[in-house]
Amino acid sequence: MATRRGPVDPCREREYAVRPALLPRDVEPFIVLVILPVLIGALAEAAFRDAKRASLAAAAGTTLAVVAAVQALDRNEGWSWIAAILVSPLPMALAVGTALFWWGRTRSRRRRRSHGA
Repeated sequence: MATRRGPVDPCREREYAVRPALLPRDVEPFIVLVILPVLIGALAEAAFRDAKRASLAAAAGTTLAVVAAVQALDRNEGWSWIAAILVSPLPMALAVGTALFWWGRTRSRRRRRSHGA
């Protein structure tokens, strides 16, 4: 008769392993879905200084960052890439919006001087 080590099946033990969390679980979605895309959008605009390239870089960078973050933070490994694809439009919109916002703020605004009339 085989002996069991505990209430969890040894084949599924990895599934229930508790990994130490770097951040509280309540804060992780806010950081991944809001803070990280805003930072990526600002960095993309600072790096490229062009609205089109910064928007493309922000969208691509945010997608990769969200996929990596979801893979790293998924404790059960049950959602991973599906969850990343489902939630990626929100962070992409925030990153592109941030890039366009900062692009509009960093452009110098010149007023044309009217000579005469």
